[in-house]
Amino acid sequence: MHDDYLQRIVSKTDGELLEMLLDKAADYRPEALEAARREVERRGLPLERPAPADAAPQRLIACPACGGTRFQESGASAERAADGMFARVLTCTACGRTGWFVAAPAAP
Repeated sequence: MHDDYLQRIVSKTDGELLEMLLDKAADYRPEALEAARREVERRGLPLERPAPADAAPQRLIACPACGGTRFQESGASAERAADGMFARVLTCTACGRTGWFVAAPAAP
């Protein structure tokens, strides 16, 4: 049974794995999500949503603890209406450090 379960995770497409982790995590048991994370890491996939084709280029951020550039979003975010400043909580996939990352509003 365990091998069958792992085989189903391994046989998922890249898109299915990312959808599982980014959009439907609440539908899965923690051990299924961990297996999916390991498979995404094994494939070398970035654990993030791809930007739309017409999106403005994003500034690269780095983890202050290890310099890692891959993050998982926690879902927590805040925006200041007065000036458009935006912050979100990210977890570094390399070292596990979690923190708030702030971004200035996009230029018009």
